[in-house]
Amino acid sequence: MVFSATAWQSLIAKIIPEDRHGTFFGLQSALANLFASGAGVAAGLLLEKLDLPLNYALCFLFAALAMSISYIFLSLTREADIVPEESPPTAVLFYKNLVTILKRDRRFRWFLVVRGLSQLSVVAFAFYTVYAVRALGMTEAIAGLMMGVYTVGQIAANPIMGWIGDRWSHPAVMIVGALAATISALVALTAPQLSWFYLAFILAGIANVSIWTIGIAMTLKFGTLAERPAYIGLANTLIAPVTILAPLLGGWLADYAGFEYTFVLSAICGVVTAIVLALTLSGPRSRFNPTITQAIDE
Repeated sequence: MVFSATAWQSLIAKIIPEDRHGTFFGLQSALANLFASGAGVAAGLLLEKLDLPLNYALCFLFAALAMSISYIFLSLTREADIVPEESPPTAVLFYKNLVTILKRDRRFRWFLVVRGLSQLSVVAFAFYTVYAVRALGMTEAIAGLMMGVYTVGQIAANPIMGWIGDRWSHPAVMIVGALAATISALVALTAPQLSWFYLAFILAGIANVSIWTIGIAMTLKFGTLAERPAYIGLANTLIAPVTILAPLLGGWLADYAGFEYTFVLSAICGVVTAIVLALTLSGPRSRFNPTITQAIDE
């Protein structure tokens, strides 16, 4: 998946109309979450009802079959024939072009900052269950119910937020998600009773949708058709260190200072993310066209 991400996103950018990217990624993410939930239930039943090694063997077999079926659909996908604008660059020229893109495209640099801050804004979500168990006595059954609410919330929010982003503004929807992350962390921080965590998990689902689904849709709006793979590669690569280190930072902060400080970190980063988005990338959908504004940035 890591090695195919750039190629897959470039393919989607070619075959799906630009004004439907958010809707597509929203539906795709919703279906992925739905099937993942069903697969988890099915795997649990197989592991419980059947003996070793048949139960694990069947899980692996069904996973392989599902992956094979996905490749069939992928093989049926066709890109439109496009005449290359120029000959493919050498490796040296390609990497020089990456540096040029970062120097030239101010809006893309701010987008990378937003993606990094957004990872910190959701860092508290992973610790909600542990905190609720320790502080408010959450049982295993309630924990499972809340994770179900979180998953269902994401399934519902993905297509809705993707569609709104296409019709209105992807940066504006991402601002809503950043503020949802802030409110979610504050609700968890100040929750006087366990029922408040239902709201915290619902808002966390909305925040995750805006960061991942809307973030991917926004990535495809940068650069020309020939430059788009480079933009996608930069966006995926440069955000990776923050994605890896953010949970470690949140865990370290929770261990040495307390979960409350991790929640405060998320709340602050959510507000900062929203502010940076509003100042650098927000506006009506017709105005958010980084390809056009690159000439101005230069």
